[in-house]
Amino acid sequence: MELRAYLGRRLGRRARGEGEPPLDIEVDDAVGRLPTGAGEYRRRDPGTIRAAVIHHSAAAGDLPVEALAAYHVQRRCWPGIGYHYYLTADGTIHRCNRLEAVSWHCGSENPRSVGICLAGDFTDPGARPTDSQLASARGLIAALEGALDRRLEVWGHKELAPTACPGAGWPDVRRYSQRGWRRYVA
Repeated sequence: MELRAYLGRRLGRRARGEGEPPLDIEVDDAVGRLPTGAGEYRRRDPGTIRAAVIHHSAAAGDLPVEALAAYHVQRRCWPGIGYHYYLTADGTIHRCNRLEAVSWHCGSENPRSVGICLAGDFTDPGARPTDSQLASARGLIAALEGALDRRLEVWGHKELAPTACPGAGWPDVRRYSQRGWRRYVA
């Protein structure tokens, strides 16, 4: 049996509810070391994930993931950090929540999406994610698609909710479209 076919079937079973599918990319698992608040995020079958929503931290690009998690827990009184993944300026990918968690990052889209936050404030039109962050975002989305055995929709937060996130510093920000995000990030 061809290895690719075997892995495809194995990962497909996992995406349909037999545990969290493994990602074929290097990820720092920060889940156990991040601060948590009262309660827990609801759980879901990772097979229900259909989209990735891109965010920016709206803070300094060197903000550690632990500091952002503390802000979400202490200031917003959330059960934990709102994102599934946090990408630092050097391209490091931190896993912040398991895919089963319905974390709070994009309102009504939370049950069907994965939140991916890039460290930095891209509010100003000249501010951009680093090339390392963009390469990691592309790799992460590709790994998620492989693990979940489906192509994901890729959206900017502001396409789905009234917010400035992920900022004006993204190319083609005035012409958001599924094709535009796919071309730029994935």
